Amino acid sequence: MVYENFDIRILEGDDVPTVEAFYEPLGRAQSTLGREATAQSTRDLIQQIAGRPEDSGFDKLFVQLGMWLYEALFQGEVRDHWLQALSRAESAGNGLRLRLAIDPPGVASLPWEFLFHPERQFFLSTNFRTPLVRYLDQRAFPPVEPLQVELPLRMLVAIPGKTGLDVESEKGLIEKGVAKLPRGVLDVAYLEDVVTVDRLADALQERPIHMLHYIGHGDFDASSQEGYLLFNKPDGKDDWLNHMQFSSLILNQNSLRLVVLNSCRSAEVSSVRAFAGMAPRLVASGVPAVVAMQYEILDRDALAFSKTFYRSLSSGEWAGQVDVALTNARNRLLVLYPNSRGFATPVFYTRAREGRLFSPPKESVARSTPPPALKSTEIPEKYRFYTRDMLEREIRSLKKRLGINQKNLQVYQQRRDAMGDMFVPPYVLSEIERLEEEIASLQAEIEIVQSAIEQRG
Repeated sequence: MVYENFDIRILEGDDVPTVEAFYEPLGRAQSTLGREATAQSTRDLIQQIAGRPEDSGFDKLFVQLGMWLYEALFQGEVRDHWLQALSRAESAGNGLRLRLAIDPPGVASLPWEFLFHPERQFFLSTNFRTPLVRYLDQRAFPPVEPLQVELPLRMLVAIPGKTGLDVESEKGLIEKGVAKLPRGVLDVAYLEDVVTVDRLADALQERPIHMLHYIGHGDFDASSQEGYLLFNKPDGKDDWLNHMQFSSLILNQNSLRLVVLNSCRSAEVSSVRAFAGMAPRLVASGVPAVVAMQYEILDRDALAFSKTFYRSLSSGEWAGQVDVALTNARNRLLVLYPNSRGFATPVFYTRAREGRLFSPPKESVARSTPPPALKSTEIPEKYRFYTRDMLEREIRSLKKRLGINQKNLQVYQQRRDAMGDMFVPPYVLSEIERLEEEIASLQAEIEIVQSAIEQRG
């Protein structure tokens, strides 16, 4: 799918902030930010949502907050501009990326990821036709072009220990999240226990790293308006790095396109100064893109996020397209846990004009390659010592799994066909793709076992 950009810039105004919109086919439009955005009722609702990760009835509060933010952002000419742009993009079969660039600190700190379309009844950030990003136009740096990469994509996961963090549990969430990815699309390396600046620098220089996923503690110093991430000193004690230290550490890595900060306060933006939060400051320093959490995220939500985000990012139709991969992950979280704020917890900051940060070879990301056909005299190593009875039990088990997956695929295909192309949730398409890959893999494995049985005579 082709994505067009709908840019919104919010500027300081004499009385209320000014909202400027730009959509290339229609030009510019201007209005003011509605008072709903900064009303006390909105602030109270935001505080209520920030107080607990989930609660019964939160789904209605999310919709209410999202509608207030939507009405505040899309007023007058800007609203007309937006609706026309949405209609034009849909008619052309294109997506419309909403890019928010916000100057007033108090407005930037609002959770815009809850934006909810009142007429169409969907959260913009969860619909793959309207991905939402926080855009920082950093013209001091060269444009970010998609990096041509050969698979696998390489991700380094840094989990500093000796900080009260359950390292094994956090590592387990990532391992479960990427366990069922197609073979050969994502290579994950872990840096754990005592994670010092030197160890991280060495790991980044050993080979090209495309993504850095940090899991740890972040903090925000209100007096200095500075965000920090926690690492270790050589003796295991705390070593807090501010954005300047952290960005200096990673900016020399030309292959690095994305930093994910899984730290409960790492996406916090000061209400006093716009670039006080760690995530936007990293982008302002030259990092192409950062995904960070604006709320503490539950383990359950982190697992669902990792599964969908890294699968979409490393394989399939949207491989390399971070904004759409994140949108797919949000959608999955909203469907699974509608009373959890998890879907709006990740915040995506970027200075890239487009959402695609990697360009893997198309033929490599379509689906995993089935094992090559066996020669008539060849028995795979893992089945070499199986008896005929063992092989027959194995093939019965494989065929049972195949039948279950085929039935599940039929259910999702029927759901897709009933919804129509315009309204199919991304998780449905992702599940269809996953099931098709698993079915192909099982069919290939059945052929291998059948060949081994035949050779047993």
